[in-house]
Amino acid sequence: MNQFLSVAREAALVAGKVVMEIRRSNDLGIRIKEDNTPVSRADLAAQEAILTTLHRYFNHQVRSEELPYAEGVFVGKDSPETWILDPIDGTEEFISGGDAFSISIAYAYRGEVLAGVVYAPALEQLYHAARGEGAFLNDQPVHVRPIQNLEEASLLLTPEQRQREIYQKILHTLRVKPRIRKLSISLKAAFIACGEANLYIKRGPTNEWDIAAGDLLIQEARGILTDLSGRRIVYTDKDPRHILGLCAGNKSLQPKALKMLQKGLT
Repeated sequence: MNQFLSVAREAALVAGKVVMEIRRSNDLGIRIKEDNTPVSRADLAAQEAILTTLHRYFNHQVRSEELPYAEGVFVGKDSPETWILDPIDGTEEFISGGDAFSISIAYAYRGEVLAGVVYAPALEQLYHAARGEGAFLNDQPVHVRPIQNLEEASLLLTPEQRQREIYQKILHTLRVKPRIRKLSISLKAAFIACGEANLYIKRGPTNEWDIAAGDLLIQEARGILTDLSGRRIVYTDKDPRHILGLCAGNKSLQPKALKMLQKGLT
């Protein structure tokens, strides 16, 4: 296991312990941020635990949902080495008492993710991947399912997405079956990587920290993830919300779905 992955795993496990301790205390310290999304005491404590762990080993740039640039502690914006993290992906799920939230940590060099961890502490699921070394769930190798035909495939949706007109249109266009699960974005990517569903499609902007680790998981599980124009994601943009939609699946289904979406939803 390479050094970056080892440290990412350590940071995720430490943060997971902190998050679960705060959850058991019932003192979540919830407030609403300027973008009208919630943040809890656990988000900030998990971020601090991750930053402390990373700083013990490295002096790299960091991007985080709760701290877009950790300047003054880590190397500034010109560093080619970047840690991209979401202390709690799925804060609303965490606050509501659900289990489908995750901690997402990725290491990128010049925009390419080389190591990534997605940890769901309440589910006791630790996904990890390193470039060229495969994808794993709790240290067991995982792969995308090798389905060839869209008619046999399932599309991963949340209950809320299932009710939206655009996703009903996507289901109709692709003629796929819905696979309904309430999951954080990084856990959706992990579910594709381990074959729990065959396609994941997201409309609208996506933050880098939500998908960076999951992107590598899918690639190392023999799948592919692009934006809705078909471009692979490079994690160097100054605006972390530069990713315009997502389409993930195996290397046979994903291009077929993307082509049909580009024709059917324009």
